Amino acid sequence: MEEIQLIANKRTIVGKQVDLLRREGLIPAIVYGGDEDPIPVELNAKDATKILNQTSASTLISLKVGKEDHKVLLRDIQYDVIKRIPIHADFLRVNMDTAIRTTVPIDFVGEAPGVKDKGGVLVIEVDELEIEALPGDLPDKVIVDLEVLKDIDSIIIVGDIFVGKGVKVLTDSKEYVAHIVYQEIEKIEEEKIEEVVAASVEPELVERARHEEFEDEGR
Repeated sequence: MEEIQLIANKRTIVGKQVDLLRREGLIPAIVYGGDEDPIPVELNAKDATKILNQTSASTLISLKVGKEDHKVLLRDIQYDVIKRIPIHADFLRVNMDTAIRTTVPIDFVGEAPGVKDKGGVLVIEVDELEIEALPGDLPDKVIVDLEVLKDIDSIIIVGDIFVGKGVKVLTDSKEYVAHIVYQEIEKIEEEKIEEVVAASVEPELVERARHEEFEDEGR
């Protein structure tokens, strides 16, 4: 897998004062894990935002802090609730010789013939897998081709997916990832009937209410 590079600087501003960094176009972050002490760092928001938004929990990052090069995984990212931009990030140090557990997202591609040709409905049950591997073997995503779902009741299970060499899948191999089901035609028809009935009954109720109101006024 391709390694992503990020550049950071050590920071001395911590606590509530980190808002000052954000106003200056910086993202406060922390590097932790392993046998070393946590390191507070800051990232250039302009350079880091796009990378952080495209990084998954299994993407290996080479984080350069001064002369030090830390191999890390993005463990958490916080966003501004209004602007939806990163405002803080947590990075976990990894040992390149030690396997690590994490999750990898599934990227669904193609169009299922069971939907296109047979009129079925695609149901996605799982959109990420739990895996274990050496950091250098971690995939940043897993590709699943929906073209194999040719008929109604066609399924893809976890065991059907090739994740990559040296990667152990911890998610149950028999668990459904995606499958094709019949459209609930009867349910749809019932809902349409209820809508028609409601549309026809409502004027009647309005007229009845007016009639009762008229009778009350005449008493």
